[in-house]
Amino acid sequence: MSARTQCPRCSSGDVVPLDSILSSPHLDFFRCPDCKLFWQVPKAEDGPASLIVSGEPIVPRVVELTA
Repeated sequence: MSARTQCPRCSSGDVVPLDSILSSPHLDFFRCPDCKLFWQVPKAEDGPASLIVSGEPIVPRVVELTA
C-alpha cells in the first residue's frame, strides 16, 4: 500500500494530492475526500504517512479585516 494512492485511515483509493495548494521541499501532502483525513509523505517515498490533522474535518473560516 502506498500512502500516495490509498488513505491510511479508511483505505480509500480516492486520494487528492495537495501539491497545488501546499508546498514543502521535503514533504508531499494529501487528503482523503471520504474520511477527510490529511497526511504528509516524504518526497520520492511511498510512506510512511504522517497525520497532519485527525478527528474533525477542517472547516473554512472567513476572517474579516478591519482598518
